[in-house]
Amino acid sequence: MAWKKIIVSGSQAELANLVVDSNVTASAFSGDGSGLTFAGTGIASSSAQVVSYVDSQDVNLGGISGSSLNVTGDSNFAGISGSSLDITGNAKIDGNLVLGGSITIGDQSTDNIQFGGEVSSSILPKVDDAFDLGSSSNKWSTLHVNTISGSFISASRFIGDGSQLTNITVSQAATVASTFTSQTTVAVNHNFDSKNVNVVVYDNSDTQIIPASVTLTNNNTVTVTFDSATSGRVVVDKGGHIVSGSIDAANISGLSDAINDYLDLDGVISGSVQVDLTATTNYESGIKDRLDAEGVISGSSQIDITGTTGYTSFSSSIAADIAGISTDFADITNKPTLISASIAGDNQGQIKVNGVNVNVTDLQTNSSPTFASLTLTGDLFVQGTTTSIETTNLLVEDRFILLNSGSVNPDQGGLVIDEGNGAGHAFLYDNVSSRFGFTGSLASDASSATPDAFVGAVIDIGAGHVDSAEYQKNGNIKVDSGTIYIYA
Repeated sequence: MAWKKIIVSGSQAELANLVVDSNVTASAFSGDGSGLTFAGTGIASSSAQVVSYVDSQDVNLGGISGSSLNVTGDSNFAGISGSSLDITGNAKIDGNLVLGGSITIGDQSTDNIQFGGEVSSSILPKVDDAFDLGSSSNKWSTLHVNTISGSFISASRFIGDGSQLTNITVSQAATVASTFTSQTTVAVNHNFDSKNVNVVVYDNSDTQIIPASVTLTNNNTVTVTFDSATSGRVVVDKGGHIVSGSIDAANISGLSDAINDYLDLDGVISGSVQVDLTATTNYESGIKDRLDAEGVISGSSQIDITGTTGYTSFSSSIAADIAGISTDFADITNKPTLISASIAGDNQGQIKVNGVNVNVTDLQTNSSPTFASLTLTGDLFVQGTTTSIETTNLLVEDRFILLNSGSVNPDQGGLVIDEGNGAGHAFLYDNVSSRFGFTGSLASDASSATPDAFVGAVIDIGAGHVDSAEYQKNGNIKVDSGTIYIYA
């Protein structure tokens, strides 16, 4: 079985075989005609028809031989033999191509020429020192070669380490080094013509040192001075400025305060600290918050708040609340936040809550209570049979209804319309055929059903449906780009 196309008005017929007893009339035919068979000797009644078709349509011929060929459409030839060829459309040559004589590729600067293959020979200019590769406005991006030979080479930049470059004169050194012995002042000359230089000083043990001063005397001179006679070397290179060496901590403004703040915030004032806040009058003003944050009031800390104003009052208020509750709980009704089941009511089976007797024996496990209305905020589980009596239609707020969830072997399920005596038409799912269907009569207490007819499904490819095996069933319909199919 497979999808069968339904031919309707305006659709295109696709048939495996077409058998016609009489004539076939059509305004046009499409296709290559490879499967056409004819009882006659040919498909053209005259040579004029062939000439007319070749002159106005695309041509695909195995071979052409003649003195001249003029094709105005696209051409695809396996072999051509002739004295001239004029093609005004596109041309495709699958085999090798050998062209003799002068060759011109492109007749204007806007033509694009692309190389899909690789050049397997040398490219030589016709005249020595006459033609360029690129121009000042159209440069090649990167030139990858092993050897460059020429009397003059001009480029804005070169990429690589230059290890293979020879016969090149560089007029400006990249780095200048000057060695000195027992000097207090050293002047280093360079040719960078800039004060944007890096200066590094080393002693005679190759240890970097910081001199007393470094002065850029001019664009080509650096003067280094020392507090005492020193030996070593000065290295100057073109670039930015480097500042190195060490600075005494005493010369860094604010360092001591920053260290003290860091130690305070990271638990130096913490641990098993004994804090005596006796007679402290402003404890709440911020000291407690700081001590709490730093761990003083934590762990094994011992805090004496004797006489501390603001915390003795807090303790006193707690004591007053506790003292107000007598040992026999006679005044328990005045404490609305306390509820205890041990508080007996006036009669057996009662408890007193907020001074009101509440019966606890009215509702037992075997009771059958009646409620005017009932609202449950939790789940409701019914293990027996439920009967719903409604004077109006049933309103269900949920989006989906789960059927068959409690069956021993869940497979079939559906809806039955009671048409008398608890039986009637049913809409159901048949697990055997994996399809929805209908039945004309089904009892409401039936445990199985066989559909009388199936529901037809529509697979709409344009709507994002997928042509899956789930819906490849007899009678189902598929719509794809305006074409209609039926599965059979």
